[in-house]
Amino acid sequence: MENNPKYSDSVNVMNGCLVGCLRFFWQVFACVLIITFAPYVGILFLIWWPIAWILGLVFPGREFFPIKRIWAGMCGWFKRHTGLELESVLLFTALFLFAGAAIGAVVDLFRCRK
Repeated sequence: MENNPKYSDSVNVMNGCLVGCLRFFWQVFACVLIITFAPYVGILFLIWWPIAWILGLVFPGREFFPIKRIWAGMCGWFKRHTGLELESVLLFTALFLFAGAAIGAVVDLFRCRK
């Protein structure tokens, strides 16, 4: 967001903070959506993989599991609709899950000491 000369510096800073907060909100919202839908996407891939493998044996030279095109399509769709990079959201999700697991392990460690 550009500085608007008719507003004071504090208002311009608050506008910049608002944009950063909204971007963080989108990041967290996308993280929660990925955590919610990841098992279903994984199940679809696990169901499709053996079918694609068998079709690849029956029809050699043809591609039935185009993971590169699927990934590129998902990244493009995500960027167009949310304005965020899918890779950064996945990294944020992984760090979020790792931090939760680490905090849970520390809490369990101290709970067992009683």
